[in-house]
Amino acid sequence: MDAHRRNVWLAGLIGVLGGGLWIALLLADAAFRDGLADGDARFRSWEAAYVVVQLLVLVGLLGFAGARAVGSDRVGRSGVALALAARLLFVLGELHCLVWVIEDSPFLPAAALLTGVGMTLAGIGVLRARRWRDWRRPVPLLTGLYPFVAMFPLFALTGEPPLPLIALWGLLWMALGFAVVAGTRHAASPTAKIAGEGLLVTSR
Repeated sequence: MDAHRRNVWLAGLIGVLGGGLWIALLLADAAFRDGLADGDARFRSWEAAYVVVQLLVLVGLLGFAGARAVGSDRVGRSGVALALAARLLFVLGELHCLVWVIEDSPFLPAAALLTGVGMTLAGIGVLRARRWRDWRRPVPLLTGLYPFVAMFPLFALTGEPPLPLIALWGLLWMALGFAVVAGTRHAASPTAKIAGEGLLVTSR
């Protein structure tokens, strides 16, 4: 495994971790805090955890970008770039809440919307490129569509962020991380086979 593939593999694993912690943190928030501040120190602790989780998910998305699953498709590449910018906006939004001790930042809903759009475009690019096969192929598109299907409609109806449904988005970020990791293994197998055949030829 070369250095680039190893970095992509590691970023994918970090993305799996980020998605898992996303689920745990949001479900804990919904169960014990309900998104409300209960003192500056404790609020900052929660927000610091959100910043860490957002950074982990961002690293996982960098792994997806490094996997080049969209190939040369312009729509897909534009989607990946938009999704990366949106995940960075998520980090800035959580930092905004952390530093100013506020419940909501205008960056966060914008980041969720742009992430959904970006990942949907990236998912279309993956389908077109046909570089990912089997279960991995629809994962980026599902990651992009999920907020529009499960999160945004309920938010529009209630005016409140649906924390449990937002938490379940983490399952798809975990799946994306696993897809990145699996992709590096699939890419390494033909290389190892060719190298083995080369050694066999030279030994004759």
